[in-house]
Amino acid sequence: MRNGLPQIALGAVMVLALLPADVEGQRGQRGRPSRFIARAVPEVGVRGGYDFDAEAVSVGAQARLPLGAFVELLPSGDYIFAGEVTTWHANLDVAFRMGFRQVLYAGAGGGLARRQFEISGDPAEEETRLGINLFIGASTPRFLRTPVRLYVEVRWFRASDFDAVFGLVAGLNLPLGGREP
Repeated sequence: MRNGLPQIALGAVMVLALLPADVEGQRGQRGRPSRFIARAVPEVGVRGGYDFDAEAVSVGAQARLPLGAFVELLPSGDYIFAGEVTTWHANLDVAFRMGFRQVLYAGAGGGLARRQFEISGDPAEEETRLGINLFIGASTPRFLRTPVRLYVEVRWFRASDFDAVFGLVAGLNLPLGGREP
């Protein structure tokens, strides 16, 4: 079961992508979106976190690019301060917003990780590997008219024969562009 978890999660995310972006119960009068379903705008921001595998803190940046009312593209990158070892992650993920106020989100994607991978308990040389990301998070609701949007997420990265890397990330994004009245 443990080895199939990333494939199951990726399948669930793909099923969510096929759901309709807007259902009748979420629409207000005259067919306009409810005030709780605010128009998505691009966002950019910074983040910090903790990589439990490397036992080190991280700093990074993220962008949120809306692909629809409930779907976002999330390019991001993090540098992990793991002593003398060069450790970084570059990610390209798709997130799906859920719930009445779109506070929760989950998603998956691909990533590159440069780190010292441990295989069978022995540290190997530093190398860059391609893997998959899974994550779940919560953010400030879109309908609140705040100058920044806060978020926190839990992330997993898995590459071929390497056990999953687990991390916690928190950050703030600045919405770019206006909002609907």
